[in-house]
Amino acid sequence: MIQKVIPGPEQFGPGVVRATPHEGDPARWAVLGEDCVWQQQELPKNVLASLTRHFELPAAGGKGAMRLSATVPVHRTPMDAAWEQARFLEEALGCEEQLLRPGERLTNLYSLGSVFGESANTDYDDRVTENGRCRSDTRAARIPTPGIR
Repeated sequence: MIQKVIPGPEQFGPGVVRATPHEGDPARWAVLGEDCVWQQQELPKNVLASLTRHFELPAAGGKGAMRLSATVPVHRTPMDAAWEQARFLEEALGCEEQLLRPGERLTNLYSLGSVFGESANTDYDDRVTENGRCRSDTRAARIPTPGIR
């Protein structure tokens, strides 16, 4: 089911291509620890599956490359999904700076949630979007993270 609903590069706009690696492990997902460090963990029992795809808009016109990602989890119940969305919205508030991996951190994050009919959401029962900046020791990029969950 996830393979049918998760976005492909064409849904992010012209020039966007698959990144390497392109897909994450569907048996694991990223969890933000209390120390504001992201880590991969096994899926909890209330999550049937989760898939993350990674994309890139290559550098062009004097601008650096932009990395993007999309994650689609499948929860056992609508209530499980609602709690996951609430947790996701609070992560940006609790960790002003998040460590993705050594030398790479997220800053200036903000999240927005909307139910069907609000904020131009005409496709999903609920939608969560996050935006911010990725600070890297090797390259800098603004990462719009359309974490539609």
